[in-house]
Amino acid sequence: NAFYKDYEGRWSYETLNETNIDDCIGYLRDWKSEDPDDFLQSERIGTFRILDLYNELPCKGGLIRIDGNVRAFAIGSMLSDRMCQENIEKADGDVRGLYQCIMKEMLSHEFPGIELVNREDDTGRENLRAAKLSYHPVSIIEKYRIKKGVES
Repeated sequence: NAFYKDYEGRWSYETLNETNIDDCIGYLRDWKSEDPDDFLQSERIGTFRILDLYNELPCKGGLIRIDGNVRAFAIGSMLSDRMCQENIEKADGDVRGLYQCIMKEMLSHEFPGIELVNREDDTGRENLRAAKLSYHPVSIIEKYRIKKGVES
């Protein structure tokens, strides 16, 4: 991964806990805050809520700092004794390889030995779908959206 080479000696991983959760909240305040996409802004609001309740939820997470500043975080939870799901993944898209790094580091530190990872849905976004397909999933479940009052 390019990230490990480009940022050697400048980054660190931390398990998400009560001492650093506010740093993630601060990072999320700026993350895509100007993006006009309503879905993305709704996702940000949901992520704020999860971070606020983090210590009460059955989940684990981690963050990556570059030069001391939070630049990525991820949160996951167990689905079964063999499978976890990555519920939230936020990173600076301008840092090459950072999304892959936060996923790898969070899984290896917080879910060691897990056999399968559910990356959840791609919300219909082609770039996100392509990124998730690059991990060569074992299976993909087709999903549909239902809207009240809309006929096809």
